[in-house]
Amino acid sequence: PAYYTYKILSTLGLLAISITVLALVDTLWVQLINAGFLGFVFAQMGFIGHDAGHRQIFRSARNNEITSLIICFILALERSWWLDKHNRHHNNPNHLALDPDADLPVLAFTKEQALNKNGFFRFVVKYQAFLFYPMLLLEGVGLRLAGVQYVLANKIKYPVAEPLLMLGHFAVYFGLLFFFLSAWHAVLFFAIHQALYGLFVGSVFAPN
Repeated sequence: PAYYTYKILSTLGLLAISITVLALVDTLWVQLINAGFLGFVFAQMGFIGHDAGHRQIFRSARNNEITSLIICFILALERSWWLDKHNRHHNNPNHLALDPDADLPVLAFTKEQALNKNGFFRFVVKYQAFLFYPMLLLEGVGLRLAGVQYVLANKIKYPVAEPLLMLGHFAVYFGLLFFFLSAWHAVLFFAIHQALYGLFVGSVFAPN
């Protein structure tokens, strides 16, 4: 309890600092640093969501679910999609046919997987050693797109709350950016923030 109290409060504090800088500072280069900093903060939020998904923060399953839903709002990370994918990963870790984290269209983990790729994906896999980190820059956006696709194609546990929380995130996120920054600066902030968020999360995930 002491660890998670510290972890949650400190991460929320970092989020508050980033939003304060966004609201009060007009200097572009400071905001670009803030965008990278917010990418780090979002990754920390994702790790809290990971632990809540494993129901390891609270003894109560309900409290862990509430935490997961809060993270769904803060990150626009679809809760039911992540739980389904992550549980299948833990049930069959690194099993090429059953682990969704070992069956990715843009990566190959074996020669057989590489040879089964076609078209654009075969080209990417051919140069994956060089493209891996650039592709991680798109991971943040990719996670959101995968969540949206899951909602459209599957039954989710909270069919009203989860989509509304995701939509609420985008409304608040882009509302803050375009309210406090000019349009061009907001787009630049978004690009750097999402790219570094993806890079950080992917760089932690890959070696594990």
